[in-house]
Amino acid sequence: VIKDLVSMPTRAQGDWNAYPHFSGKDIWKKQMGPRAALFEGFLEQFSIYVSECPICKQAGRGMKGTFETHVAGPAHFKHMGRLLPDDVPLSELRQNMWEEKRIRGGAIRFNYADGVIEMCKGVSPDSGSS
Repeated sequence: VIKDLVSMPTRAQGDWNAYPHFSGKDIWKKQMGPRAALFEGFLEQFSIYVSECPICKQAGRGMKGTFETHVAGPAHFKHMGRLLPDDVPLSELRQNMWEEKRIRGGAIRFNYADGVIEMCKGVSPDSGSS
């Protein structure tokens, strides 16, 4: 783990409501923007760019701007809110919300729900390809 959760849940096994970064678009932008920028900046060193957002694609929208500005933006925040049901732990839902990219010697990934960034050598244990 390169970077852990952008905010800690206020209760164990909490749904999205238990995470302070989901409390509004301004706090979302403040916490997720820098994390997305870190991920994007690392990828740029390898000339790798994120060109599509799976969260917004499900909502029938494309990715606007850079990865950082898109993830931190109000449209992305709104789509995240629509995807996350109440009373289901975010720790379960987050498992299918990764943006993973292969890099020389390994992989790096960003979690759209909580801003976690992970890196590994070789092939990611959770995903064989990206």
